[in-house]
Amino acid sequence: MTIETSRPDGVLASLARFCYRRRRLVLLTWLVSVIAVAFVGFGYRAPADNDFSGGDSDSAQAQRLIERHFPEQQGDTLTLAVKAERGIDDPAARQKIEKVVAELDASPVTGPVTSPYRDRSLVTQDRRIARTTVPLTSRDLEKSEVEPLVTAVKDASG
Repeated sequence: MTIETSRPDGVLASLARFCYRRRRLVLLTWLVSVIAVAFVGFGYRAPADNDFSGGDSDSAQAQRLIERHFPEQQGDTLTLAVKAERGIDDPAARQKIEKVVAELDASPVTGPVTSPYRDRSLVTQDRRIARTTVPLTSRDLEKSEVEPLVTAVKDASG
């Protein structure tokens, strides 16, 4: 006994039969297509733009105000955190901290650096942890310009 089933005719049915009979070829075609689309997409993407100064938005107005009134704080900021087991008032710790703050403050790529000894809000109540913010004077600094800052901090930390 043979049972005959009717084969549906149509474009989609023909496509389904083709894909089923040539599964490996179809899978390979899909993989190559996805990889090709990814390469084309990454090759023609828009360049990154870190300039937020354009337009008349609130943030653009704020950026212009900062540039006009606080030119020493136009770049990013770095945060220096200090932990001293004997407290920051220990003479050895104080000498290191003041030396690093002075070096950071004297750098041509930094704005004014506030010492934790001048601002009590930068020190914890137990006086074992302190911090300060180091404003950078430019948005686009080279790695070679920032390396001396990192080296000064690493040398002081031991």
